[in-house]
Amino acid sequence: REYYLDDKTSSFPGIDHMINPDEEAVREIHELLLQPAATDIYDFADGRVQVIGARVGTGAQVTGKTLQEIQTEVGSRWALVAAITREGESIIPRGDERLLEGDHAFLVGRQGKIGGAVRMLAVEKPRPNHIMIVGANRIGIRLAELLSEEGVHVKLLDSSEARAHRAGNRLDRALVIHGDATEAELTAWFDDDSNQIVLTGALGLASISAVLFLWFVAVIRRRLGDREDRFFATVFFGSGIAYVAVWLVGAAALAGP
Repeated sequence: REYYLDDKTSSFPGIDHMINPDEEAVREIHELLLQPAATDIYDFADGRVQVIGARVGTGAQVTGKTLQEIQTEVGSRWALVAAITREGESIIPRGDERLLEGDHAFLVGRQGKIGGAVRMLAVEKPRPNHIMIVGANRIGIRLAELLSEEGVHVKLLDSSEARAHRAGNRLDRALVIHGDATEAELTAWFDDDSNQIVLTGALGLASISAVLFLWFVAVIRRRLGDREDRFFATVFFGSGIAYVAVWLVGAAALAGP
C-alpha cells in the first residue's frame, strides 16, 4: 500500500517497500466480515478505491441483465465491472455482456459507494453482530479493536492466561475469555436460539423413548412366561429401570439452566 512507502520507508534508507502482514490480514478479515456479500476485497490509492469480487446470486437485482441495462436502470449507483469469471473462463465485459447467476464479477469503485453496487449484484447476507475470535495474538487483538469500533459484539478467546490478561488490559469493548476453544464453541452452540429449539424437541422425545423401552421389557417378559427365571427377571427388569432412570436424569440435567 502507498502509505507504507510514503510514511514509513523514508526512515529506512535502502528500503523500497515495507509490508506489515499482520495489519494486511486484519484489514482483509475486517472488510470481508463487514461486507458479507463480498468474496474478495482489494484497496488502492490508500483505500480510496476498491476492487470487490462477488458472486451473482439467484434473484439479485441485476441477474440476467446486460451491463448497459444496469447502468441505465441504476445510474451512478452502479460501479465499473472490470472482469467476470464464468465457468473457469475470464471475461473482459462490454456493455452487451449479461450478468448470469453464478458469475464471479469484480467491481471497481470508490470506497463507501461501491458497497451499494455489490448489494445489487449478490443476495446480501446479514451483517454479523456477534463474533468470537479464537487467539489473542496481535491479529486477534487488532481485529477485536476494529470490530468493536463498528459496534460488533466481540468475544476474544485464548487458552493462555497471560495472553488473555494482556488482551483484557488493552480491549475496553470486547469480552476477553481465558478458556479452550472447544468449550466456547459448544457454549455458543447452546446459546443459539435455533439450536435451542432442536435440543428441546430432542429432549422431549426422551420420555417417549423411555416408555417404549419399558414396554419392550414387558413384552420380552410376557413372551418368556413361566420359563423366566426369578434371578434373570430381577436382573433384566432392574437393569431396564436403572437405564431409564439414568437416561431421564441425564436429559433433565442437559435441559436445565
